[in-house]
Amino acid sequence: DNTDCDDTDGSVNPDADEIPYNGKDDDCDPGTPDITPEIEVLPLINDFGDVAVGASLKKIIIITNIGPEVFGTNITGYLTITDILPGDGSSPEFEIAVPVSLPAILGPGENIEVCITYIPLDEGSDEGTVRILSDDADEDVVTVLCEGNGIFAPICQVSDLSARSKSGRVQLVWNHLGADSYNVYRKTAGGEFSMLANTTSIYSTYLDEDVVNGTTYHYIVKCVCDGFECEASNEVSVTSNEIRRRR
Repeated sequence: DNTDCDDTDGSVNPDADEIPYNGKDDDCDPGTPDITPEIEVLPLINDFGDVAVGASLKKIIIITNIGPEVFGTNITGYLTITDILPGDGSSPEFEIAVPVSLPAILGPGENIEVCITYIPLDEGSDEGTVRILSDDADEDVVTVLCEGNGIFAPICQVSDLSARSKSGRVQLVWNHLGADSYNVYRKTAGGEFSMLANTTSIYSTYLDEDVVNGTTYHYIVKCVCDGFECEASNEVSVTSNEIRRRR
C-alpha cells in the first residue's frame, strides 16, 4: 500500500495513489523545510592570454547564490560570502577588487561581481588563484584559477602627427615608423576617443572624409606592431571649414 503525508497536518494517508512533493521532510514533519544556500562561481578558469609588460587586462567573475526560496514564508537560503583572497603562492600580478564590504549576504538569485586585473611585471607566464569563502555547507571554499603571459611589446610611438583642414575632410600626416599598421582615433569636444580606421599606408597619411564643416575634431594615432597596439601619438585638433571658391 502507498502512504503519503497529508498536506495539512502531516498525517499518514494510506489511500494515496501518488506521493506529491509538499515541501515537508521524509519523516512527514509539517514544520520548517530544509532550505540551504548554494554558491555558484563563473568562470572558474580565467586565461588572460598575452599581455604586454606594464599594461593590464581585466576579467569579471560572478558569485551567485543559486539556492532555493520558499515563497509565502520568511524562509530563504541566504548565502554569506565571508572572504575573497589570493590563494597560497598566487602570483602578485593578479589583483582582486571586491565591490562590496565583506562579509556579504546574498539572497536567492543575488550575485556580486569581482574584478581580477592581470598586470604582468616582467616577461613570462604567471599563475594565480582566488579563494572564495562562504557558508555553503557543501562547498565552503571555491577556488578560481587565473593564468596569463607577460610579453615585451614593441616600442613604436608616433610623435609628429599633424592635421590639415579641407572642405568636408581632414588630412592626417605622420612619419612612417615601420609599424604593421596604424589605428586612427577621433573624438569631438567632450567626447572620448573611438577608433575611426586602421590603415596600412606606408605613406603615413589618412583622409577623414566623414566630417561636418564647422566642427572641431581631435585625433591620435597608434602603431600596431606584431598584433599589439602601442602608445598613443601626440594629439592634434582641427576644425573642418568649407572652402569658398573664387568666382
